[in-house]
Amino acid sequence: MSIVIDALFVAGWAAVTALLNKFLELIELTNHLDVVSLQIFQWVFSIATLIPIVGYTIIDLWKVVVRTYVTCRSIWKEKYES
Repeated sequence: MSIVIDALFVAGWAAVTALLNKFLELIELTNHLDVVSLQIFQWVFSIATLIPIVGYTIIDLWKVVVRTYVTCRSIWKEKYES
């Protein structure tokens, strides 16, 4: 279930990023410095928001792999080693 929540977070992140890009296209910035500084902040905050989500997703996937291994191992022991 937590992987579904992680996927929803990633989808929400992508939606907010896309909406922000569309909004910024509507605003016509004339100063080149404003455009560059805004793009830098977009990249920094996008990466800073995405890193924890990716970290939690990796941890959740690792938990699924370990649980699956333990389950398969116990089934193997019951079937072939008893």
